[in-house]
Amino acid sequence: MHNPFQEKIDKHEDDVDYIQRALTGNAAALEALILRHQSWIFNIALNMTGDIHRAEDITQEILIIIISKLATYDQKKASFRTWLYRIVANHVINMKQSKKEQFYAAHAETFDFSTTMPSLPDSKDIFPMHDKEFIDETKNYCTLCILLCLNRMERIVLILGAIFEVTDRIGAEICDISQANFRKILSRSRKKVAD
Repeated sequence: MHNPFQEKIDKHEDDVDYIQRALTGNAAALEALILRHQSWIFNIALNMTGDIHRAEDITQEILIIIISKLATYDQKKASFRTWLYRIVANHVINMKQSKKEQFYAAHAETFDFSTTMPSLPDSKDIFPMHDKEFIDETKNYCTLCILLCLNRMERIVLILGAIFEVTDRIGAEICDISQANFRKILSRSRKKVAD
């Protein structure tokens, strides 16, 4: 997957050029712009919800918002990447809670991973080695469950900082908070997950 957080910008794929051409009716430029950012948007939505189908719907909602607001983008105020990802962050923070998210949020304070996890049998005793794919999938599911126990701001900051490894500067821009606040929320989120 293309990492949109690389500090290096590829001059051959300039977002502003795509935007200008898309605004004049060039469908290929609009498609290229969408395809460039779509997988990242989907991955954020998936990590925020833990549900592939809901993440697909959220990605479509966000893409519709971006396309409908594309003419309002002002490159003098922010880079396109910052503008777009701020829309993504605002949308996933403010979206309606799913039933799964409500369940995990309601039980986050009472569920103790530190006592529950050690009591589970060792996977090598239960699953033969050829079921590694199943074990990996289970680990991914558990990670999503842990993420869903965080509030949305903590979750988006942890996803950006720990999973996508964004710098505090970029994370702060996307979340529209200070760099110090981004670092503090990231630290607090990591501590909650570790506890």
